[in-house]
Amino acid sequence: MSFPPVTEMFQFTGFASISYEFRNGYPKGVGAIIAVPDLQGVAKQVSEDNVEEPLYISPVGPIGALDIIFGHGAAISAGNIFMAHRTGFSPRILGKALMAAGFEPVIIRRLENFELVAHAHSPSL
Repeated sequence: MSFPPVTEMFQFTGFASISYEFRNGYPKGVGAIIAVPDLQGVAKQVSEDNVEEPLYISPVGPIGALDIIFGHGAAISAGNIFMAHRTGFSPRILGKALMAAGFEPVIIRRLENFELVAHAHSPSL
């Protein structure tokens, strides 16, 4: 199952969407892997004034702090406005949203490319 990336929804709809989609769309006893930008990690770079410099190179090219926070600038400027980010996550907020959706346990890893990856499991009962 797939649904629009939660970063492309406003905070109140993104968190509600996680809860709704997983409660109603996933059978009990399955797992989910969710990847979102790591706002905490990129905030550290912004606080050190690393705003315009590439933080890493992706298959679509250099990615800077503004791309991570607001969405990939090149894709958005090419007319893909729907790809703009409207919310973001820290490990705590992502875990809280997944647990509110009924997932437990939730394991969140922080990757080097400013990404959080959550492995979440839905109880079988």
